[in-house]
Amino acid sequence: MWISNCAKRIHCTVAHFNLLFSY
Repeated sequence: MWISNCAKRIHCTVAHFNLLFSY
């Protein structure tokens, strides 16, 4: 799961949630 691998990077995690709240 790329999300789990991406979650390891804080800046990536923040960007992920940022996109969710963006919509």
